[in-house]
Amino acid sequence: LIEYLESLFYENMTWDNHGEWHIDHIIPLASAESEDEMTAFAYYKNLQPMWEIENMSKNDDYDPEDKHKYLEWYSANVKKLDL
Repeated sequence: LIEYLESLFYENMTWDNHGEWHIDHIIPLASAESEDEMTAFAYYKNLQPMWEIENMSKNDDYDPEDKHKYLEWYSANVKKLDL
């Protein structure tokens, strides 16, 4: 997980300044409509580092098409879901 997140760091992001940036769920957990979706959204590939101000302004906003694409990817690559 550390290596994955570090591979997504923006310039000047370090573990030393974590707090100025957050670990964001790309597709928010709040968008889950089932236990299977919650599990899929908790998977590490749905995480990204994001500067605090961006993350706070994002709130739980997401594109429904991105949610659909992510669930298709998860189902094909991690665990089969009934979509």
